[in-house]
Amino acid sequence: MPFFSSNGYSAVNDPQYNKPLKTPYGKAGILICNEAALPIAAASQVKQGAEFLMNMSNDGWFNDTYIVQTHYYYARLRAVESRKDIAINCNNGFSGLINASGEIVEKEKSTDPFVKIVTMQPNTYFTTASLYPGIFIYGCAAYIALIVLSGLIKKLIQNKPSEIPSGKKKLIN
Repeated sequence: MPFFSSNGYSAVNDPQYNKPLKTPYGKAGILICNEAALPIAAASQVKQGAEFLMNMSNDGWFNDTYIVQTHYYYARLRAVESRKDIAINCNNGFSGLINASGEIVEKEKSTDPFVKIVTMQPNTYFTTASLYPGIFIYGCAAYIALIVLSGLIKKLIQNKPSEIPSGKKKLIN
């Protein structure tokens, strides 16, 4: 299933076309469709100076499935991790505005065309997640490794035979 893979769904590796758009209101980072599911796509736009994000997509492929809702919440994750407002324009899916803190300001789903006017707050703030998009995954992996290692050490200590100093008898209860 191609939509479960992040391969081929991002222009991150295309430096000529993967730049924020200059607008009279600030630089707009553009995420196209499934790029909203990729932390590195938003991080790339923010690193290049995006002050807010826009996500344009077509959820007609997945109409009336859980994927439509999931796609909207991926955009919400990108807003929180980058601390950028994100406007979503999605046919047959949810359109709206999510602010930098993850608050859903506007959310609407319709099969008919509509126009909503929203206010976005551009900012030049950089988050750790934007600068290092894989840090959360690496942190989780390190934490799991630490727990496994501490469990192994504890098990080795418990299984080590106790040493009795010479000249003393072991008391058995």
